Amino acid sequence: MFRNVLVPVDLADRHERVLDAAAHLLEPGGSILLLHVIELIPGLSLEEERAFYERLERTARRHLADLGDRLDERRISWRAEVLFGARAVEVVRFVVDDETDLVVLASHPLEPDKPVRGALSYQVGLLAPCPVLLIK
Repeated sequence: MFRNVLVPVDLADRHERVLDAAAHLLEPGGSILLLHVIELIPGLSLEEERAFYERLERTARRHLADLGDRLDERRISWRAEVLFGARAVEVVRFVVDDETDLVVLASHPLEPDKPVRGALSYQVGLLAPCPVLLIK
């Protein structure tokens, strides 16, 4: 059982199984952190395109709130964060800073002879200093 579970999410609606797994592994009194990282577009800085990135952030926060509502229904403690930057770097940095016990994230099925090294799940699985559970 884990006390601080991090669930990095994108804006897709494919996180039900991930939330189920995170909730199942959460110890009583623990909480789930829903994290969305907005990837900065090279050449399009946060300061230059503030309105563009603010729209992305509002969309992400609405999505996180919807996921949080699902956790509320189960009486699971949660909070949400939106960060800006390179997704894998920010997720791993957050894991370290927040003293995360477990990361649970979605991963699409991979073929053994064709690994996708650029996938977020692959990068977090290798770099995170805590256990990582991939849900396919």
